[in-house]
Amino acid sequence: MATQKNKQKQVDVEETISKTESFIVKNQRMIISAFVAVIVVIAGGFSYKHYITDPQEKMAAEAIFRGEAYLGKIILRKH
Repeated sequence: MATQKNKQKQVDVEETISKTESFIVKNQRMIISAFVAVIVVIAGGFSYKHYITDPQEKMAAEAIFRGEAYLGKIILRKH
């Protein structure tokens, strides 16, 4: 009885592996496309931050600094 259950479990495992393999072979192109799409999105996010937002933040910080310095000079002149 126990050996029959073990054989049944082994057959079920083999059948599951076989189904998984056939699914992967059947949908290999879609799986690879999805993986590449995820990589492209992640790389695009890093590139956007590095090449677009970081330089803009630097320019904005410089502009704010100049404005604050100018405002400080105006306030000091009034007193």
